[in-house]
Amino acid sequence: MEAGENVRIVNESDGAVVENIVTDEDSETVAQGEDKSPTFGFTEPSWRTDLCLVVEGTKLYVAKNILSLASPVFDAMFQSDFKEKSSDELELPGKKLRDVLEFLRCIYPNTYTQINRDNARVILPLLEEYQVLQLKPRCEVVILETVSEETSTNDLLQLLKEACLYDLKALRARCIFLISSRPCDALDENYCKSFPSASALNEIFLNPLCVVLRRGYVTEQVNEVTQCGT
Repeated sequence: MEAGENVRIVNESDGAVVENIVTDEDSETVAQGEDKSPTFGFTEPSWRTDLCLVVEGTKLYVAKNILSLASPVFDAMFQSDFKEKSSDELELPGKKLRDVLEFLRCIYPNTYTQINRDNARVILPLLEEYQVLQLKPRCEVVILETVSEETSTNDLLQLLKEACLYDLKALRARCIFLISSRPCDALDENYCKSFPSASALNEIFLNPLCVVLRRGYVTEQVNEVTQCGT
């Protein structure tokens, strides 16, 4: 992290602890963890569950009250006149089983799963969709820990896209700072692949460091053209 940047990272110990709670056929979709076993699984119904989530054909048994406490979207869904209020089964089309499992493990009590570098970017879209905003700062912290001078420009641009999409201000500032110091030819090439937001792009090219580098890059191109013509 560069000195003088307005980015604060809180150091926290990570420990993704997950048990394989899916069948052997689906085991590849479950992240492996340490020896701690969660006290709640999702593959079997019990007196604690009153809703079945269907994801990629797999049934996950959950409790509406826990989903409601974690997510205002689920809360509104179960209290409104939507069919989900009285239904005991809810299909989640377009969702991946692995992603939903990670999401559930992170919002559910007693699963011993923490947000870490492996699952932060996986669950961010679901946190945003279901408005579980209290977990987004933790995601931002662990993602920031993966960003450094060694991070490729392409990866920085992808992270910048996600930072803009999910309103992660510290990550956005960090990515813009690092991208602004990259060679302009590399930035132009990679930008075409990743398309960060227009406002973020403006911040990059208006950054004083980027202005200096771009001026030098343009000068080099002019010199090359001049030499070719002589």
